[in-house]
Amino acid sequence: MQNLRQQEILKLLQQTQGVTVSELAARFNKTPITIRRDLGAMEKLGLLRRTHGGAVPTNTPNFDLSPYEVREREHPREKSAIAACAVQFIHEGDCILMNAGTSLYAVARELRGFQDLQVVTNGLTVAAELSRNPGIDVLLLGGTVDPKKLGTVGPVAETAVKELHVSHAFLGVSGISVADGIAMHNQAEATINAAFLATADEVTVLVDASKFSNHSLYRIASLDRVNRVISDERLPQKVRRALGEANIEVLIASDED
Repeated sequence: MQNLRQQEILKLLQQTQGVTVSELAARFNKTPITIRRDLGAMEKLGLLRRTHGGAVPTNTPNFDLSPYEVREREHPREKSAIAACAVQFIHEGDCILMNAGTSLYAVARELRGFQDLQVVTNGLTVAAELSRNPGIDVLLLGGTVDPKKLGTVGPVAETAVKELHVSHAFLGVSGISVADGIAMHNQAEATINAAFLATADEVTVLVDASKFSNHSLYRIASLDRVNRVISDERLPQKVRRALGEANIEVLIASDED
């Protein structure tokens, strides 16, 4: 027998054709373990099919959500609020850099009203969104495509960045801590983002609070290269204080309507 939460999960699946554990945990205020237990029970009843990071309806073709799709569905309200906060630091006539990933895709959506902007990016989804606006000139870096971030990496992209200069870089990262700085899950991502730092006068890092508990292996840089961190209301006070003591400006974006 289904409980009320499982009935709601089934309704969501019918509406969206796919859900993730993290979005369900946030929606129902339950732990990921509880949600996985629900999904497992529902799969045994033939109501859904489990995927990496979530579930899809049983009639969905037999492939999982891509890593990017899973990440895009994580913390959507927080990412939207962080993106809206970041836009206050972007002005008409600027030349900025935005890296690949779901956080910067959210920023790209916030830039629809701009009429005079130059953007350098290695993000495929970022470039696609920005290119819808004729007032934004987009330079998409070439290179090898990283399927997790849908961004370009590698020597071709790194060489191109070295020839550029931007006033402001906006970066999403996989992990961040006061002690270790900012980091990525793989070396190629870390290397291209280190190159981004070298070309920018100012650096703003966009991270939802969960990234402060992520332990990413490949370090990009220490926090002394970062001017500003924009996060969400779940960021613990002790982390906010530590960032402030490290002379990092901290902005907390509210996801309230």
